Amino acid sequence: DPSALRELYATGSTQGTAKNNSQSVIQFLGQYADNADLKEFYYLFASELSVDAVSYRGPDTGLSGVEASLDIQYVTAMGAKVPTLFWSNPNEGNMEPFLNWLADLANTTSPPLVISVSYGDDEASATAKYLDRLNAEFMKAGVRGITIMFASGDSGVGEKAAGVAGACSRFGPDIPAALPSVTAVGGTELAEIIVGAEVCAGLSGGGFSEHFQRQPWQGDAVAAYLAKHNASLPAPTYYNANGRAYPDVAAMAMNFVVVVNLIPTPGVAGTSAASPTYAGVIALLNDARLNAGKKPLGPLNQLLYHWGKTEPGVFHDITSGSNPGCGTDGFHAKAGWDPATGWGSPNFPNMLKAALALP
Repeated sequence: DPSALRELYATGSTQGTAKNNSQSVIQFLGQYADNADLKEFYYLFASELSVDAVSYRGPDTGLSGVEASLDIQYVTAMGAKVPTLFWSNPNEGNMEPFLNWLADLANTTSPPLVISVSYGDDEASATAKYLDRLNAEFMKAGVRGITIMFASGDSGVGEKAAGVAGACSRFGPDIPAALPSVTAVGGTELAEIIVGAEVCAGLSGGGFSEHFQRQPWQGDAVAAYLAKHNASLPAPTYYNANGRAYPDVAAMAMNFVVVVNLIPTPGVAGTSAASPTYAGVIALLNDARLNAGKKPLGPLNQLLYHWGKTEPGVFHDITSGSNPGCGTDGFHAKAGWDPATGWGSPNFPNMLKAALALP
């Protein structure tokens, strides 16, 4: 529940107070949320919060769904009292209309400063042209100072089209998580049920894009991982070691309790829990910066990898577990950055100090 998460990441009773701060969760595939569920969730788990901080945009006509409820309940529990937009999009079949939503975002005069999205597709299902366009649109959002975080996927390293006799021969990266222009959030779980050390959750999406090249800002970290842990890596034929590596960071992704249709639903899992959790923490960092007369953090990736090198204490480094798939162990979580949990989960007090030290 939220209090355990706030204890784990040491946000404590920190709440947003900056009037010009904002955060948002984006929904596709006919996923809606209900204010009554949100009220019940706060009543049970976060009595200091109120639905007054939440506004709605887009269609919201169906029954509330687990995904939508998870997103809005946990982004507001972590980014406490930060003005929050629940933004849903028309249901357009089995693919998320990311470009339509990005066009709406481009036309929004005061966009949310931190955005979390828990939807994705197989990179292999998209054309090169589509991937490049999608990446360009997310970059445009970044230029406007918007932080965009995506769940990294729930299939570990994933599986590309089956090879001989149905055997898997290539990992299947997840998009938009594998795009260089967004921050991908992987998943962790607790080694013990009580609040303790985090390990990589087996479902944590991670690996290497088949389309985008490894980015300059992550070059050292990725090269160090590949060189140092060569013995435990999957066979090189499974992945493109020169691709954009992800996730960038990670957060808890197991055993979430969500209120859906007024019923508390335990055991909800996925990086779709990790992304809004991390986004709420980033919104609190923005809050402190805005109150100090500074700009919001904006696109995070270059900063995260810089912090990984110079301020590693801003993260809880995840060093055990892996993200299996395709008949392999996937990638193992190790000290420093890894393609299972990125740099790790947030250590809020240290991260806040580092964020406020920036110009």
